Amino acid sequence: MSRMVPSLILSIIDRAFPWAKQADVTTELLNIMGADTIAGIVKLLDQISDELLSIEPREFADFILARESLRHASATFVSGTKATHPWPRPGDRNALCFIKHVLNGCPDEAPVAGTNELAFIEDEELRRALRLDLGAVESSLRNGEWKSATILAGSLVEAFLLWAIGQHDQYEITATIKRIAGKSRRQPEPSDLESWDLIHYIEVARELNRITDETASQARIAKDFRNLIHPGRERRRKMRCDRGTARSAAAAVDHVLRDLMAQPSRQGSTHQE
Repeated sequence: MSRMVPSLILSIIDRAFPWAKQADVTTELLNIMGADTIAGIVKLLDQISDELLSIEPREFADFILARESLRHASATFVSGTKATHPWPRPGDRNALCFIKHVLNGCPDEAPVAGTNELAFIEDEELRRALRLDLGAVESSLRNGEWKSATILAGSLVEAFLLWAIGQHDQYEITATIKRIAGKSRRQPEPSDLESWDLIHYIEVARELNRITDETASQARIAKDFRNLIHPGRERRRKMRCDRGTARSAAAAVDHVLRDLMAQPSRQGSTHQE
């Protein structure tokens, strides 16, 4: 069975009922043709896992009421009647409009269970994005999507190390880059962290003691696999992503997370001359 995600159902609703983009509609009527489509939409809604319905308990309850009212409304046309009916309005809102409103705020990827440890990242938007990517890595591993898992895990290593280095002030970063000169062919620019290569994040993070030697070694392995995102490089090096590369890259993520969780946040640290 295909995995059902909110964005797919949203596209079906937009195509079949374009007026549902409005916050509420009172003038539309439900007919037998629309009821058939609604019956299909309700079946698709049943296949969305609860973990993708990232909504508050009160709104979740209203979502269930709206879904079941649509189920009941579509069932009234089973006899083949051609009569039209007003759209169901649980809570005095058009049920389909409300369903669309809820799905608009739901992700297609669920955060992996047990990632509350990311609380050490204060930026809520970044924390949410990283949790979703962690969930995507876990999902790719379960589904045997080795290349996706390998490359995404490598990008997570990069993201976590970028965050960790960004907790240090410009003086510390510049001094660290000078100390590790010669460990990579291109020296990173201290003032432009986001332009660095993964090897720069690894070596600087290690020198700053944000990660251990063991973690740095595992991350260097992930670095090689991360580069396979470029098809030409994959062919030249005669390397391919498989179960081993995926698990090695995922292990690098686990190592980095372990080290960062063990350290206090340095948000806003500054160097005193």
